[in-house]
Amino acid sequence: MEHEISIVSAYSLKKKLEDRYKVVMIYIDYQNRVWNVNKMRLDDFKFNRYKKRKKTEFVFHGIKKNFIDCMLLCQHGENGEDGLGAALCRFYHIPYVGSDIMASSIGMDKLTSYRLLSSQNIPMLESMEYSYKDYLNQKKILWYPCIIKPLRGGSSIGIYVCQTEKEFEEKIIKAFEYGKEVLIQPYYESLVEYNLAVYEDGFSRLERIDKKDEIFSFDNKYNESFKLMHQTLEHNSLTKEFEELGRKVYDILRCKGIIRIDFFMIDKRIYVNEVNVLPGALAMYLFEDFKTVIDSCIQKAIRDKMVIYKRGNFLAKSNINK
Repeated sequence: MEHEISIVSAYSLKKKLEDRYKVVMIYIDYQNRVWNVNKMRLDDFKFNRYKKRKKTEFVFHGIKKNFIDCMLLCQHGENGEDGLGAALCRFYHIPYVGSDIMASSIGMDKLTSYRLLSSQNIPMLESMEYSYKDYLNQKKILWYPCIIKPLRGGSSIGIYVCQTEKEFEEKIIKAFEYGKEVLIQPYYESLVEYNLAVYEDGFSRLERIDKKDEIFSFDNKYNESFKLMHQTLEHNSLTKEFEELGRKVYDILRCKGIIRIDFFMIDKRIYVNEVNVLPGALAMYLFEDFKTVIDSCIQKAIRDKMVIYKRGNFLAKSNINK
């Protein structure tokens, strides 16, 4: 579902990196074929011009003819953000910026992350699982109005607000197009949404979202005017509350790299809405000095994720200075 968003993320990051690094662009298509797309621009994907791509494959420490010092994962959604991207890097011994397999899997699954975080006294909105089998058995919904979310999805795709039972009956069928299980939560008209990115060495700016729709929709996130809805807040005692809660979430899930946490404030109380272990373009728009942050994350990934392994009677490790 988030294939195109991943492409946009990758090219956004490339612009931030290419003045300091040799960037290798690796593209995985819908058939899981691997391509070197160094010569392709974003517009080539937009207009389906693929002549410049070159077939390749992953090998130990990179792809054919390209040693990879560090991978920046931009695979949003399933088959990437859910831990598969991290597993791919682990398998081929490629250091990467991002959370490991377990943290990614838990963060991607809204119900699992809700259960884990709430068990650790992290304030979360009430949630209930609802499957296609529950629909057939006419399981009762606990709240109206309510919000329906795919259990494993992002970018506000497949999310619906239902004011009445009749509206729920209409929208739940659409929601099941994105998976046989969904998460249902009470919907609050008066809530205020906040975004904060967290990484190992600190935090981004805290931003309040002035959304125009019922939810912070896909169009809100990815059209040209989305930044107009982000209001940066001054660092104060309230900001510190968000940061303390964000750090707890980061540590409980054992995240790495950069994550973005979506918070709600309802009646002056802060709740964690969801955790994005692989945010769009690594949430660069939330940082005042993203270059410094990403440089730090890359160097830390190279230092910490060098895998020392045994092959026969030899000990070997990759050359981090290559």
